[in-house]
Amino acid sequence: MKDELRQTNTAAGYLGDYLRGEVPINQLIPQHEYILDTLNLEAELQKNTKHIMLLTLSEADAALNQLLNVVDPVATYAGNIKDMIDGTKNIKKLVSYYNNANKLVYNLKGLGITASIYKEKSVQYVKITGYAGVRRILKGTRYAINNPQILELGIGNAGKNGAIISGARFCVWFSLAYRTIELIFKEDYKVFDFIGDITMDVTKIIVTIFVTKIAMMIGAGIAATGFITLPIAGGVFLVVLIGFTITFALDYLDKRYQLSDKLKNAIQQGIQEKNRVEEWNLKNLSPTLNSLREGF
Repeated sequence: MKDELRQTNTAAGYLGDYLRGEVPINQLIPQHEYILDTLNLEAELQKNTKHIMLLTLSEADAALNQLLNVVDPVATYAGNIKDMIDGTKNIKKLVSYYNNANKLVYNLKGLGITASIYKEKSVQYVKITGYAGVRRILKGTRYAINNPQILELGIGNAGKNGAIISGARFCVWFSLAYRTIELIFKEDYKVFDFIGDITMDVTKIIVTIFVTKIAMMIGAGIAATGFITLPIAGGVFLVVLIGFTITFALDYLDKRYQLSDKLKNAIQQGIQEKNRVEEWNLKNLSPTLNSLREGF
C-alpha cells in the first residue's frame, strides 16, 4: 500500500478519482500518492517554527528607550528592593527549621524570637530568647556581638553598620552601571545628564545613610529603656520600611523642587562656559603660541 501511494505525481493522482466518481462519499482517509508525506505535517511545522523579529535601528532604539523609561522609576528603589530580598531571606530562616525527617517546616512562632544586648565583663553579648526548638539559625541562647549570624541579621551596632555599608555599596555600583547603560543607549541622554544623575544618586545615598543611622540610634535608645522590645523579624521589617520611606521622601523632594534638573542645567552651563573660554583662548593666542599649537 505504501509503494502504491508513492507513485509519480500526476494530475490524475490528485483529481482523477474524484472526476471519475470513484472516491466514496464521506471518505475519512483520502487516497492520493502524497498522503504519507502529509501525516503529522502540522506538528512538524509547529516544532520547527522559529519566530524572529527584525527591527530597524530606529525601531530598536525606540523600543530600548521605552524599556528604559519603564525601568527608570523602579531603578530608584533598587537598593530598597535588595534590602527587602535580604530581609525576607533572614526572616525565612527565623520561621523555618528542619524536623526529624529532615524536611523544612515553617512555623510563624519564629517571628517572636527576640534579641537583647548586654555586657558581661566589659564584653558585649546578644541574648536570644523565644522558641528555641523551632529555630533554623540562632539555636543557642547567647552569642558574641561579632558572631557571623548576628552580623548577618543586622543585630547590634556592628551588624547594622555592616548592613548599611553593604546596601550603600550596592547602590553606588548599581547607579554607575545603570547610568552608563542610559548614557550608551538612551536617546537625548548627554554627559551632563550622566554626571548630574550620578552626583544626585550619591548624595541621596549619603543622606539615606545618615538618616538611617539616626533612626537606628533612636530605636536603640528606646530599646535600651526596656519599654519596647521588638522581635528580630520586626526589626528587619522596620529597617526595610525606613529605607523605603527615606528613598520615597528624597525622590519626592527631588521631583518637587526639580533638584536634579537644576543640577544638570548648572553642569551643562558650566561645560558650555568652559568650551567658550577655551574657544576664546584659542582665537586670541599670540602668533608664536598659535604656531606651536598648530605646528610649523
